[in-house]
Amino acid sequence: MSGSSLYPNIKRSTTGYKINSDDKHEKELVITSNEISMKEDDGSPLERGPVMGTGLTTGNKKVMKPGETYTFKGDEEVLESPLANREGTQYIDGVLCDAYGTPIPPEKKWAANINENYKGPGSN
Repeated sequence: MSGSSLYPNIKRSTTGYKINSDDKHEKELVITSNEISMKEDDGSPLERGPVMGTGLTTGNKKVMKPGETYTFKGDEEVLESPLANREGTQYIDGVLCDAYGTPIPPEKKWAANINENYKGPGSN
């Protein structure tokens, strides 16, 4: 993207929300590419969960799901905004935590992670 950015206060990143990224706790990121991988470095699905991607040139939006790759044709940068889980869970350093960053006990993990365990309309 040439010229001044429409999002000068949002951090630019090449590693996004991957587990090992220094940027993984940012509220939003501008990815400096139009090719987006929703995979961890080892090829597993991104633990952060789904992310809304918005092309900064075209304005095209996509809900990006873990494990997939996406191309934003006509864009040079993509704004990423993690989609918050209804229950407020988040992954911190690969550990499922509540909205306050407290790890969720293993016996409660299934109930807390609605995004992975949802079996209603629209699920596969």
